Amino acid sequence: KVDCVFIACPSDVHFKYINYLKKNNYKGFIFCEKLPVTNLNELKRLQKIIDNKIYFNFNLRHSILNKILKSKVYGSLRNVIIIDNKPYFKKFNSKNNWRFKDKNILITNIFPHYLHMLNENIPNLENNFKIIKSKGKKIHEDISIIYSSKDCVCNLHMSYLRGLEKSFIFHFDNAKVDIQNNLLKVFKYPKIKMGSRFQPLKIIKSKKLKDIFNVSNIESVRYFVKHVKKNKSFKIKQVKYDLEINKKL
Repeated sequence: KVDCVFIACPSDVHFKYINYLKKNNYKGFIFCEKLPVTNLNELKRLQKIIDNKIYFNFNLRHSILNKILKSKVYGSLRNVIIIDNKPYFKKFNSKNNWRFKDKNILITNIFPHYLHMLNENIPNLENNFKIIKSKGKKIHEDISIIYSSKDCVCNLHMSYLRGLEKSFIFHFDNAKVDIQNNLLKVFKYPKIKMGSRFQPLKIIKSKKLKDIFNVSNIESVRYFVKHVKKNKSFKIKQVKYDLEINKKL
């Protein structure tokens, strides 16, 4: 009878709860963490029962990174470099932590946010991305992913072993946007003349940011609750896109 339900457990049991709610004719809204499901069989079953009252939380949907990618101020996007390292492997007891039950956890837990965001903003991004995995006893400790469209190349590196590092670099036609550990800098490309020496990039903007993922997560919850309060359904196109990203993974 509640207005909404939050499903925030590990992804492998998401379908169990969504299916339970739908079987019991639940009419309210559902906020479900990503990934929606973790296998193709559940994905096929989920596609039959989803509606426009379910919201899957791909966390970067409301982030400053997404706003930068959507902006046309600096021209077309040509290159993306992302490093997302968190030393979880050392911080948590890997025997009891759900993150380490899946050897491909970096692909299923970190990469989805970026795949969702990049696919939405870069036209004709190729599906046949190359994944390079390090060897590890419990998980692949380092993952590098390269994929591209006709006009843009994306390079991503993720780790649960290395020191904490968040780095986002976007090369546009006319500028470079660089975010290092929540410090945003925009560099303008100098005009290059034949026979002239190379000139360093010029900073035209510098700004300290709050934690990107925390802010985006808060905005996601606000976005969801706003729809609940107004009893306003989500776009079914958005829900289907989320499941399409799930299918790619």
